[in-house]
Amino acid sequence: MTTQIQHLKMLTSVQKWNLWRKANPDIVPELRAVDLSHRNLDGINFKGVNLREANLTGASLNNADCTGANFHRANLSKITMKDAEAHKASFNDTNFYQAVLNGSDLSQVSIRNCNLVEAKMVGCYFIKTDFTDSRLNEADLSNSYLTEAILVSTKLIDANLSQVDLSGVNATSAQFTGANLTGANIEDWIIDETTHIDRVFCDYFYAKVHEKVDLSDCNSYTLNDVVNSPDGSNMDGNIVPNSFVNSSLPGVNGFNNIRQTQNCFELAIKKSQQV
Repeated sequence: MTTQIQHLKMLTSVQKWNLWRKANPDIVPELRAVDLSHRNLDGINFKGVNLREANLTGASLNNADCTGANFHRANLSKITMKDAEAHKASFNDTNFYQAVLNGSDLSQVSIRNCNLVEAKMVGCYFIKTDFTDSRLNEADLSNSYLTEAILVSTKLIDANLSQVDLSGVNATSAQFTGANLTGANIEDWIIDETTHIDRVFCDYFYAKVHEKVDLSDCNSYTLNDVVNSPDGSNMDGNIVPNSFVNSSLPGVNGFNNIRQTQNCFELAIKKSQQV
């Protein structure tokens, strides 16, 4: 505890803290369970710091260096953490409710069983990041990179995944219900019968980086040329592309109803994955 108190004394200002860190590169600061809520910590050097169970509600960590830091069970709700570096940090069981992380790098991060509901994560890097069992409902991840990320049992209900790189992700048991997948790259992603992609919004997607699949004309995806395999056998007899419901699809061009979008997306995925 004495060590923690000593380290906290260095946090009277970001400038003082960063100078102290620079002068003492071998010291790993201990800030477990501290209350830093609503503090302006822009540009701070939290590299490798133990912030386990810390309260950072409403704090500002723009341009911060959190590489390798431990935020396990911390409260980061409504935090503003734009353009931050958090490569290889640990955020397991962390609360990110309504957090703003735009432009940050959280690649190779463990972010399992986290609450990221309504979080803003536009233009972020989540390359090889582990989101297992996390909740990203209504989160905005547009224009982000989730290359080879782990989305096992991850909830992405009503999330904005437009223009997101989902190539190589493991999305088994993930829930994309109501998500916007327009412009997403799904090359080599892993999905199975437990993956939910119902009611998705999608005008087009990329089966490969330069292979755009345009869904604006659903008539181009029929049972004969999509569901049937090259030898004529039916790949999935349960999908009937013409059994649509009259449900409005707001804010997305090219479709008249949600069920139509779902069918076209599922059928186009099957076509893109045929060898």
